[in-house]
Amino acid sequence: MRKSGSTGRVKAHPKLKRTLKRGGHYRLVEDKDARWLYAAYRKGVFSEIEHDLSPQDFLEEFIVKTSNADKIYLIVGKTKRGEIPIGVLFFVERNIVDLHVEWFPWASSRNIIESSARVLQDLKKDYNIVITIKDNRDHFILLCRYGLLRSVGKIHNYYGTETGHVFQSVK
Repeated sequence: MRKSGSTGRVKAHPKLKRTLKRGGHYRLVEDKDARWLYAAYRKGVFSEIEHDLSPQDFLEEFIVKTSNADKIYLIVGKTKRGEIPIGVLFFVERNIVDLHVEWFPWASSRNIIESSARVLQDLKKDYNIVITIKDNRDHFILLCRYGLLRSVGKIHNYYGTETGHVFQSVK
């Protein structure tokens, strides 16, 4: 009888150090970033803002809609075109930290994972982060495998009739 090649162990965890080394950083939004925000808006990213606005009208509406955010960060990632913005992060600090990210359509899955890892790695030093999502759960499971998050559970009917999945940062 032949022995199995596997030892029955769980799949090896990916290396967080390698992911953080490749790239992904974020910075506060500046005036020069308006063109990137407008380009993402034209591709349908900011669904809560009405469609077909001029660049100036969009910026005014964007400022009004995001006025409750304490900080707005532009997430920058490495692409074939160099380092370009791939998303925007809205940071609201009350009793807990509420993070909301809008990914731009040109952000790859790799960009999203690398940038998410960078943001969580930096913010978890100072904050206890709780994330509730309704979709794209696989993305957060991978961040759990990196050791940045842990799955806390589910909240049924959190998003109307949909289930919310809850994750918490790991210190």
